[in-house]
Amino acid sequence: VRVFCCEDNLAFGINYLGHLWGEFKAEQGLERWRFALAAYNAGLGHILRAQELAKMLGRPTDLWVAVAPGLQDITGPENASQTIDYVRKITADYLAQKLVG
Repeated sequence: VRVFCCEDNLAFGINYLGHLWGEFKAEQGLERWRFALAAYNAGLGHILRAQELAKMLGRPTDLWVAVAPGLQDITGPENASQTIDYVRKITADYLAQKLVG
């Protein structure tokens, strides 16, 4: 991989996001993408730990809105906030584009 090559970096990022999407088989539709995006931003291990925490608290583990609040206990409030905002922004952009056509 050429570190400063945009095409290589885009291809790597797309492939990695696809790998992360494959890690979240229990989640459906847009939820699956939310978890993949969160893992892309925060790291797969952090998101899996946040799902484990949600399970211990009796929350659904396949809904981002139920898992996201526990992320601050895993990554710290600042990093959790950054990841939650990242997922929210990309999801909102996707839905806006879908409405436009």
